[in-house]
Amino acid sequence: IGDNKRVPQLSKWLSEGRIGKNKLNDLEKAYLIGALGKIGDPQAMKAVEGTLRKKGLYTRRTAMIAFGQIVPQAEAGVQMDYLKKLVSYLKNEGDVTAKNFGIISIGRIAGNDSAPENVRDASVSVLIDQFKNGGKTTERPYAAMALGLVCFESDKKAPKPQELKYKLAGLVRGELQKLKGDKTALASLCISLGMMGDSD
Repeated sequence: IGDNKRVPQLSKWLSEGRIGKNKLNDLEKAYLIGALGKIGDPQAMKAVEGTLRKKGLYTRRTAMIAFGQIVPQAEAGVQMDYLKKLVSYLKNEGDVTAKNFGIISIGRIAGNDSAPENVRDASVSVLIDQFKNGGKTTERPYAAMALGLVCFESDKKAPKPQELKYKLAGLVRGELQKLKGDKTALASLCISLGMMGDSD
């Protein structure tokens, strides 16, 4: 695993749901998706995306994670299309864990150095909306941490202009000042600011 030459074969097995005569169960498909996510080759996106339409819980959860691993490796011109698809799947996803994994993937997509400005801006907008309208669900803390991830991920390679950090940190600080009662959301906002390296 790790050889891009294996991606077409792995993708074929995933799409067909079997290896030879052996039918793959939900967990086995999830392992395949995990391997494809680790490789990160955009050739796998069609097969990975297809699993988000399936009933398998583990495959959907792993596919949400894989989006955040593969999309940043795709050409800049198609990243927005993938982001829109991910957001659409999030809206229709009934499993909380899968949805939270998808939210984190949006943060990873936005934080990658390959992300075009329009993709980053759209991703941040989605995450802010998820936080504000998440109610008392785990979506709020995951959205807050994903905002922190936008800056944290970008710092791993090449620091983004400070304006991005100031903008996001200001938004998170504003939410922190308004928020009352939800201790989990409050804690996640503090973690988010820490990930951003905010000193204010």
